Amino acid sequence: MIAVGGVIAFMGFLGCCGACCENKCLLKIFFNIIFIVFVVEVIAAVLLLLDRPGAENFLEKISNKVAKSIKDTYGQNDIITRAWNETMTLMECCGLNNYTDFTDSEFVRKTSLYPNFCCPDKQSQGCKLNSAKSAGVTGCFKAVVKWVASKATLLGGMAVSVAVIQVAVIIASRKLSNS
Repeated sequence: MIAVGGVIAFMGFLGCCGACCENKCLLKIFFNIIFIVFVVEVIAAVLLLLDRPGAENFLEKISNKVAKSIKDTYGQNDIITRAWNETMTLMECCGLNNYTDFTDSEFVRKTSLYPNFCCPDKQSQGCKLNSAKSAGVTGCFKAVVKWVASKATLLGGMAVSVAVIQVAVIIASRKLSNS
């Protein structure tokens, strides 16, 4: 995230300095970088839309790594534990797929309990395996997919808006660098 922020700040600096100082070199560099980013975004969108099996395969590989990280680090690493707790609170979910992501984890080995998010009734004695199993709380992956599907129109509109702004910036930077 920090690297992305740095790149965005650098891009803003290039564009502003190029426009304010009427520096054609900076404007051409800015134009080329924005154009390349736009082309990569379009290619990624087309590939996602046309290659559903490839996208699903990619997501499956990532989800396997995430599920492994839950087993290895939940309850051990404060940052990851807090991130998962926030996600499970916000999305009202349990683990990536469900409570089984915590089975055989360090957290369950040490506490003999599952995270309270896996048992929405928040039993006073803690969330044990049978309670987590019977609660049937959905996994966070499905919850996020459901949320994205419910917001698809909004997210699509935002993507189109960003694309329109990028095209406008590309045109403006090209005109400024040619004048």
